[in-house]
Amino acid sequence: MRRARRHIIDVSAALDQLFAPYSRADAPGCIVGVAQHGKPVYRAAFGMANVEHGVPNTPATRMPIASISKHFTCAAALRLAAQGKLDLAEPIGRWVPELTAEQRKPTLRQLMSHSGGLRCYIDHAVFDGYSLMPAGRPAALQCRLAEVNFPPGYGTAYSNAGYLLLTWAIERAAGAPLEEVLRDGIFAEAGLKSTELLRWALPVQAGVATTYQRATQGSGRGWQHSVNLAEELFGDAGVVSTVDDLLRWAAYLRAATGPVSLDTLALPTTLSNGLQSRYGLGLITKPWRGLRLIHHAGTFPGVTAQFLTIREEELDVVILFNRPGPAVDLSQKIVALLLEGRLEDSPPAPVAASYESLLGQYVASETGVLFGLVNLEGKLALSQFGGSPVPLEARPSCAEHWPFGADVGSGDMLFRPAPNGEGIHSGDGLAHEACGPVNGAIEYCDRSGWHVARRITGAPMSAAEVVQAASGDYRSDCAAATVHFVAKNTDLEVVMSGEFGVGHYPAASVGPDLVRFWAPGLAAGMLIRLERESGVVERVVVSTPRTRTTVFQRVR
Repeated sequence: MRRARRHIIDVSAALDQLFAPYSRADAPGCIVGVAQHGKPVYRAAFGMANVEHGVPNTPATRMPIASISKHFTCAAALRLAAQGKLDLAEPIGRWVPELTAEQRKPTLRQLMSHSGGLRCYIDHAVFDGYSLMPAGRPAALQCRLAEVNFPPGYGTAYSNAGYLLLTWAIERAAGAPLEEVLRDGIFAEAGLKSTELLRWALPVQAGVATTYQRATQGSGRGWQHSVNLAEELFGDAGVVSTVDDLLRWAAYLRAATGPVSLDTLALPTTLSNGLQSRYGLGLITKPWRGLRLIHHAGTFPGVTAQFLTIREEELDVVILFNRPGPAVDLSQKIVALLLEGRLEDSPPAPVAASYESLLGQYVASETGVLFGLVNLEGKLALSQFGGSPVPLEARPSCAEHWPFGADVGSGDMLFRPAPNGEGIHSGDGLAHEACGPVNGAIEYCDRSGWHVARRITGAPMSAAEVVQAASGDYRSDCAAATVHFVAKNTDLEVVMSGEFGVGHYPAASVGPDLVRFWAPGLAAGMLIRLERESGVVERVVVSTPRTRTTVFQRVR
């Protein structure tokens, strides 16, 4: 008993040091909870719940958990299915007939596993300048969409839209709002007294930490309240909770054997194309250093969170930030500390020098994806849509792909030479390094299959060149929006005018006929591809990380 007590003290000291950078009286912070074998190992709070009023975070502070909400919504659907009120194999059109024909096809289960192929109302808010969506607008945006990313079941693309539609299906089947279905069912059954779906997003809520993002660089303001994208919240991201409740929930799921359990929520999804997704029903299963992590992160403006459980170790970790923070990375560091000496060694990260001929920016015209393979302090790293590069992880050597990849939640993003020989196998027969021409193509795999991505060559265009080439307006009926380009001295701006607002986005060319733009404080970036006929730009094609190739035609 004395040795166990000493171990807890040592762990606490190490974790205090790990989270020390967030222990500040002038900045938001985080709350951390760790339990093993059903007993608390660590419970601490850092930073402020409300900076302006000097309210500190405490272990009992409630926080938004963003997309961790999704597996609670899945739990509600599973419970209704067990009661015979929902059939998860039925198409969503059975419950939401107001959708367009293509959107009515995915089943409820496909929406739960992000394999429905639907475009997302949140991504489409880019066309309205990310203006605050009042009640009813998310529904109006989603019901209008007539295009999808891929046929149901033939891939995965993370989509909050699927969970908006699940919210409707649950409410219509149960005859009650989702917040009541969760409160009186899932939360009550598991004893979660501090957890609820808050339907209305407010800047400040009693008992709930205020969420923050860094103020615009150069403003001198430090931290500012995060931006709400919608007034009304749904089963995709609307739940608030505490670390104690989420640890209690993890223990409940491990012990449960009914329709709502760790097995039912975390079971990987087999897709119609034969590939497998790690994303189950609101939870992800990931192999890591000889362990099987079951987890889900939550990211929203001003929120970063991680829910993680390891069944075999009965180890649970919850981290809730009310600011941007490395919740996923910190959760794995906690696991490594607690299970020190029992984990498999991580394979060496791929060295950038071994793949020098692959370094560069790539774009896939089929999916609109922009990514870069870059040298990050000597390691090979991946940047998506111009975001911060993340080191790639080693993968077992295989003739089918290079021995590295990136965990994108639903599975690995993998890479291989293009089949036309541009980027050929190295001399040992394994696909280690592209040896093809500088402008060669490679392929990347997501859960919808392999896609050709071509290296971006040629100099970026100046702001004046973009405006001259793509003068005038471009219109998409699907997006219900118009796009045009503006040059302000040497700076480029993309202006999107939608039904409910106008967005002015900073932008920069990344190559001939390619423009990256971004919304400060939100997504990493988005891509516009200029498409020409007889040298004239007739279309601009907009792609976001979750919505492929929305086409805008020149307005005559």
